[in-house]
Amino acid sequence: MTQPQSMRSRAAQRSIRRLPVPASSTSTRGQRAGYPAVTLALPQLDHYHDRAEKALSETIAAYAQLDRDIDTAQWKCLRSRHGVRMFRARHPKATQQTPLLAVGTVRGRFDDVMEGVYCDSSEEMLLMNAIKCPRLADSAVLYAVQRQTTFEPYAFTGIKCATIKLSVASDRELCYFEKTGMVRQSSGKRMAYHVMQSVDLPEYPLKATHKRVQASLCYLLEELDDNLVGIYMLGEMDPSAMSYFATPAITDVLLAVTNALECARAKKLAEMMAATPSRLSRRSSVRRCCDVCRGSSSFFEHLSACAGCDFKHVCKKCRVKEHVLARDTSSSHLLRAEFCRVCIAKMETTSIDLLRAEAAGFSMAGQRKAAENAAFCEADEETEDVDIPGSDRSLTAFTLKISVQLQDLSNRSDVRASNLSSMEKVSLSEGEDEDE
Repeated sequence: MTQPQSMRSRAAQRSIRRLPVPASSTSTRGQRAGYPAVTLALPQLDHYHDRAEKALSETIAAYAQLDRDIDTAQWKCLRSRHGVRMFRARHPKATQQTPLLAVGTVRGRFDDVMEGVYCDSSEEMLLMNAIKCPRLADSAVLYAVQRQTTFEPYAFTGIKCATIKLSVASDRELCYFEKTGMVRQSSGKRMAYHVMQSVDLPEYPLKATHKRVQASLCYLLEELDDNLVGIYMLGEMDPSAMSYFATPAITDVLLAVTNALECARAKKLAEMMAATPSRLSRRSSVRRCCDVCRGSSSFFEHLSACAGCDFKHVCKKCRVKEHVLARDTSSSHLLRAEFCRVCIAKMETTSIDLLRAEAAGFSMAGQRKAAENAAFCEADEETEDVDIPGSDRSLTAFTLKISVQLQDLSNRSDVRASNLSSMEKVSLSEGEDEDE
């Protein structure tokens, strides 16, 4: 199933625009300079797991009761993007957190959406935020308890921080516990959860020029079809964070998940570059035949090499400039490179695991220098692996409890797919906000 034309045009515009990336200087211990060394004990981890389980259980229960449309008498729509609508409660109590809700669908494969959500290192987080939400001016992984494995490809447990850049008000700061995982239901379909809950750490005090955001956000991502992923978020945030000047930036952050496919696209292209000798600046002025279309070019047209394959002569019609999940070493922006349409088609139809295997095989064959791998491969982890005594028990207990609840949702997946598809049509018919 193809994406709506409006989504493709926005993606094309972003691929042309240069995206700045904050500097990522590191200390001698591998942590980002300017960020403290955070410690986490088992009682804290258990406490964070209990909070996350409670909020996630409430989200799962609400998602199970999802109707065909949202009660607009209770919820006010703030924004709409790529088929997902963002709401807040119309009548929140002044002394309590402001309830938030996001619901809709994203047209794409489940694995690609999850690749665009998952990140476990500070460098990768910076690069992905440049694509998903440029409002996140700075970010870091402060502590990682659990990272992805072969058996748990999207598992992450740890503490992250981020700064939300505002235009006319004080920047907002997030320091939060993140919990991400995936469950395969009895039907064979998959469902993932992505929890972010604010934490206060003595090692990470509030900056004088910033305001700290207190939030609890629980996302559910359900594989509804081969090319359809349901998005449901239930959460809350302190009222001061949802002020008139801050709301546009906050909603940008909350809807960043809708740009996950663009992050996955950049990740895939980085892997394809890792398996191909570098020839970004190499051009041909002799040969006049395109390797893709076999057409002849004019005397004044340059035939450029593709960054993702062995084609050395590609005409302007057969190549496209795309963002790659890597830094441009000549500037403080995300790397952009030109790929032939054959590589673009391969990227869109091939899983990132296969592309990673190709890149790893090429590297092991010794056909590429280590310096080139460092420039074009996906960013290495910056934070050290940690082992909290007893953490395995805490991690396993959380996974088992949530897995049971998510399994119970498999019975009504067809109904939810129908309801969410209807909501997507409403979202697209209302018109969407353009990314800034």
